[in-house]
Amino acid sequence: MSTTFTTPGRHGKALLATVGAVLVAAVLVVLAGSPALAAISTVQDTDREHTQYGRWMFTQDPGVSGGWESTSRTPDATALLRFEGTRVAWKTLTYDGGGVTDVFLDGRKVASFDGYSGTQQNDVTGFSRRGLTKGKHTLKLVVTGTRGPSAPPGDVWSILDHFVVDGATVEEDSPRVSYDGWKTSASPRASGGTFRQGASETFGARCGLFSGSTQIDLITARGPTRGMATVQALDTFDNSVAAEVTVDLHARKAGGQHVVPVTGLNANKTYILEVVSADGTPVVFDGCVGNVVGRIN
Repeated sequence: MSTTFTTPGRHGKALLATVGAVLVAAVLVVLAGSPALAAISTVQDTDREHTQYGRWMFTQDPGVSGGWESTSRTPDATALLRFEGTRVAWKTLTYDGGGVTDVFLDGRKVASFDGYSGTQQNDVTGFSRRGLTKGKHTLKLVVTGTRGPSAPPGDVWSILDHFVVDGATVEEDSPRVSYDGWKTSASPRASGGTFRQGASETFGARCGLFSGSTQIDLITARGPTRGMATVQALDTFDNSVAAEVTVDLHARKAGGQHVVPVTGLNANKTYILEVVSADGTPVVFDGCVGNVVGRIN
């Protein structure tokens, strides 16, 4: 198994979880005859258990605000908050697997935060600033993938618990937070009322885990501002591309909930569906449909 995630534990120890372990647990439940995990269903863009954006993943942690955080250890991965207000803070946690995160306010680097501590500390302020001018601002976190100078060898996770703007909490899955350019928008045409879109040709939107069927569908959108997109089914055993579809989403009129099927899959294997832009124009991730057998996060 080549895909391995390490998530920060509640008491500061790194818990090692592989997609393979999740798959084994899911398959055992399916074999036991439970329909709960194996069913054709729609994964919405807001589903933190079954979606990832760019180089970030959502992680459950009972010690953080709302019970969820977003995490990454890939250098140059970004989380961007757009806000209006005069006060802003980034809330995180520190533990023995924490790395260094650079902080940019309105495009200018203002701090570097070392996320290492010997024991886990929750609700830590990674950065705060008061007295901002009224109007629109951005606060960006950039993963360095490095350890702090005083930290012993170990992992390098950057963690977003939540933001605070003028005293109000903005959770990590808020529409105001984008990951590696994947930004949330609301639309009555969208499945569930919202969608994410991104223009990256490298860092896509993903959903999973799927098995037990030969087809997975991407829900996207067409329109005059759309272009080419690449949709792939990734085999979780070795992260190889099992099937790929390149589709032209340009259309004269805007239309939502356009379905792109990825077919020819092996029903006995487990897959993650990923979509990226193929030409640098924004592509919509509005969800996916398939036989869900487990969580991607």
